[in-house]
Amino acid sequence: MLRPLAATAGLLALGATAATVLATSPTAVAAGTSVPPSHNGLAMTPPMGFNTWTAYGCNISASLIKQTALALHTNGMQAAGYTYVNIDDCWIDGSTPANGGVAGRTADGHLIPNPTTFPPSTPGKNDGIKVVADYVHSLGLKLGLYQAAAVKTCAGFAGSYGHENTDAKDFAAWGVDYLKYDNCAAPPGTAGNQQQFITRFKRMSDALLASGRPIVFGLCEWGKSDPWQWGPYQANLGRSSQDIQPNYRRVLKNFTDNAMNPPSPAAPLYFNDPDSLQIGTGYGTTLNADASAGSTNIKVSNTRKAVRGSLVRIGTGSNSETAVVTTVGTPRADGTGLTLATPLTKNHPKQRSVQIDELNRTEAQTQMSLWAIQAAPLISGADIINMAPENLAIYTNRDVIAVDQDPLGRQGRVVSSGSHWVLVKPLASGSYAVVLFNASDTEWSGAAATLQSLGLDPARSYASHDLWTKARGVVTGAVSAGTLPAHSSVMLTLQELPN
Repeated sequence: MLRPLAATAGLLALGATAATVLATSPTAVAAGTSVPPSHNGLAMTPPMGFNTWTAYGCNISASLIKQTALALHTNGMQAAGYTYVNIDDCWIDGSTPANGGVAGRTADGHLIPNPTTFPPSTPGKNDGIKVVADYVHSLGLKLGLYQAAAVKTCAGFAGSYGHENTDAKDFAAWGVDYLKYDNCAAPPGTAGNQQQFITRFKRMSDALLASGRPIVFGLCEWGKSDPWQWGPYQANLGRSSQDIQPNYRRVLKNFTDNAMNPPSPAAPLYFNDPDSLQIGTGYGTTLNADASAGSTNIKVSNTRKAVRGSLVRIGTGSNSETAVVTTVGTPRADGTGLTLATPLTKNHPKQRSVQIDELNRTEAQTQMSLWAIQAAPLISGADIINMAPENLAIYTNRDVIAVDQDPLGRQGRVVSSGSHWVLVKPLASGSYAVVLFNASDTEWSGAAATLQSLGLDPARSYASHDLWTKARGVVTGAVSAGTLPAHSSVMLTLQELPN
């Protein structure tokens, strides 16, 4: 059994006063300081894994989840730390049972997985999610599920409000390891102030604790009631922003929302969540004309969201190949199409599928760096099954992952913000991670941060390690990145050298 939620009663009693107290917690700690446990003893580092929503929306099934789990297991992501395979909205049956009850629930109040997309082990059983969980567990992975602290989920299916204990027991029986708990369709009088949010989400937190199974609890109330102030006492992580989208502007907004919120209190452990990684996400289109080996141009049905520097994948499986877009032109067979940085190596017939990332290569690497420096959950929203090698390399950069997963669990401190960002994060080893990020659409000339501004001793020298280029050097006085192109970043670690 998990240990009780010791501090929650006091927080509820304090109400708004608690917010003031928690907001004063320190933003940095000395290296080696012990880390307090989370409210349930779980997620001592930010969760890593996959979520269905960005890539698939409601087009999900048991087969898709199993294929994704197998891909994580075999492509190196599981070995790099990606553990959770999370089913988002739309897994619940939308019909009303013949024997009574409400849509999506049995007559005695249990949630019904969609029997078509998540079929039970045998006809008549209500264990479609358990079937999937058993497979995911067989690969050494964990299963996540979605629900809402409301009468309906965001897609309109049966919510958990008023059914928290029943649902938590079912989640435990099915083998669920992670719950994303959303905020759509909140009942009247439950979302008007912070205290109402605390009370509504705590009902599921308490139910999960009483279920007898360790289940990571993720709040998803979009940062509306400052969840970083109260979430640590009933959850492991909490969304700090609205839903992310697969484009740079939305990634920047979610990063900014998250970075400008105060880090979580020193105790208990909790992670601010700016939503999923968009590396490898985008949109699908098709070839409008044959594309021959040796060509550097493809004609596609839709070029509207393509960006210069983005990755394009033509085909799937062993017949696919990838290239970087250098010029975005007009669509259709009579248009100018997409110009590629390298010639195609295969022949691709008309109507073959094309996937176009909406983040360019620079922006994809930047998002990974920004999420890691903030100790954010690393949850991919991409199609893992058809992951391009270039995107896989970003997801599995062990040095960057190590910063995100550092045992201290600290969110990076903002040194400067606006068009030019500098963030610094203390690590358990006694070293520091630093990111310089050019958020603007123009170059940042002379990108630098003094050691003093980073909270380091300006009289000392530091060994530096660039976590993307792998270059090593020595820093004295200031970290200098030279000229940073638009939307780009530099991420490095600094370790003080002996005298």
